[in-house]
Amino acid sequence: MQTEKDAPKVRWRLLVGVAWSIMLLLDVAILRPYLQQQMTSDWPHTDGQVTRCDTYLTDGAKPRPRVHLAYDYTLSGTLHHGQQAAFLNTSDPPMYELNRYPAGSRVQVYYDPKNPASAVLESGLDRVHPQPILAVVALLNLATFGFTLFCKRTFGQKEGSSSAARATAPSSATRTR
Repeated sequence: MQTEKDAPKVRWRLLVGVAWSIMLLLDVAILRPYLQQQMTSDWPHTDGQVTRCDTYLTDGAKPRPRVHLAYDYTLSGTLHHGQQAAFLNTSDPPMYELNRYPAGSRVQVYYDPKNPASAVLESGLDRVHPQPILAVVALLNLATFGFTLFCKRTFGQKEGSSSAARATAPSSATRTR
């Protein structure tokens, strides 16, 4: 049964558990596209054709230009449609894709052999620099670790001081001698 003395211990452990859960979700969200893009370097490719490549503005307070890309490719007699150049967004301006993939142009389509409907036009990590991605993940993990230490020192002091007192107090066996 928990007592009021255990409440800070439970609170900081709960805080740390929530922080690491959020961190794990962020790690997955950040690293998943990177890992997916890395796997494309082993994917087979086929010929395809760009059916659409134009720009549009996003909604919101700061509209930004984005590219709407569409292409078709056929595998084993089945027509597939793709819409992404890569799993990772690069910092290249939309004009890069407009110039590289004009409507009607022939392209190499890299597809997942286990799921042929999943495809990209750019394989591997040629245009992606992993250092910023890995630096963000490392900093977030380091911040979470620092938060863990902060919580342990702030909320776990009573736990540490009571265990230290028990360690220095003479035991009953020592006192009876």
